[in-house]
Amino acid sequence: MLRNLLTFICILGTLFLNAQNKDSVKKNNTKTTETPIDTKVDYTAIGADMPPLIGIPVDTVLQNGAVKKHKNSFLKKKRNTINNLNIITNNDLKIGANLFVMIFNPTCSHCVEETEILKKNLSLFHKSRLLMVANRSTAIYVTDFVKQRNTRKYSQITVAMDSTNFISQAYLYKALPQINVYDKNLKLLKSFCGDLPIDSLKQYIQ
Repeated sequence: MLRNLLTFICILGTLFLNAQNKDSVKKNNTKTTETPIDTKVDYTAIGADMPPLIGIPVDTVLQNGAVKKHKNSFLKKKRNTINNLNIITNNDLKIGANLFVMIFNPTCSHCVEETEILKKNLSLFHKSRLLMVANRSTAIYVTDFVKQRNTRKYSQITVAMDSTNFISQAYLYKALPQINVYDKNLKLLKSFCGDLPIDSLKQYIQ
């Protein structure tokens, strides 16, 4: 009798573990269809495709227990989600014009200064747009950065946190901020590092 009971418990345990594994595999497979980053590709080379991105926009913030969406974001209404969070992928960034991707750290004074320079010259951005990407490990500071710099006010700017390896693939490891300019097909046109006057960017702004 005891032996039969132990056997029954073992069978139940095995069935439960198999069900959990199947559920886990299913969740992982449906998480995203975004193409994984190819580590053999040099995404920093001129003419290279923009690395696959899954970014979590800071323009969607939690206030009073409710999600408030950024009304001014240049992105289309996002249908992609992970764990009920809106996400940005490369398809969302095909805007039909040059795209400026600024890799930054919210605690970097040079990044703050460059953000202010860009804000003062947003009237030049008729079609081009600016995506600011920070490492997800700096999330606690990014929200304050968005509030202090008031980036939500501008339709040309979206701030996001990198939840993949976009930064490690696109960053030249020279200086922050780094601004990558991509054409309408998300091919790299130019990379700028460090303090940058607006005159250096003007020829790429559309």
